[in-house]
Amino acid sequence: MRVSSNQIQQIAAVIDACFGNDAVVRLFGSRVDDNKKGGDIDLYVEVPEPVEWGVIAKAKRRLEDVMGIKVDLVVNDAGRRNDFPIVEIAKKTGVLLCRR
Repeated sequence: MRVSSNQIQQIAAVIDACFGNDAVVRLFGSRVDDNKKGGDIDLYVEVPEPVEWGVIAKAKRRLEDVMGIKVDLVVNDAGRRNDFPIVEIAKKTGVLLCRR
C-alpha cells in the first residue's frame, strides 16, 4: 500500500470532519499495489446517512489540499444509488484505512 501512516491520519481527519465518525474509508486503485508508481489516490467512503453533493465536493477539495495530489472520492451513502461497478470494485479490492 502506497500511502504513509501520516497520510492515513490526514485522510481520516478530513473524512471525520466532512462525513462524521461513522464513515468507513477504503483505499483502492493503483495506490494499493506496491509495484506501481505515481497515480492519484482513490478513496471509497461508506456513510450510513445521506450526504449532500456539496459536502462531497468540499471533502474532495480538502483531501486534495492536504494530500497535494488528485483524489478520486467514491461515496456510498444511504441516499444514493450504490449499484455502480466502481462501488463493487472498491469494496472487493479496497484496503480498509479507517473505521470509526
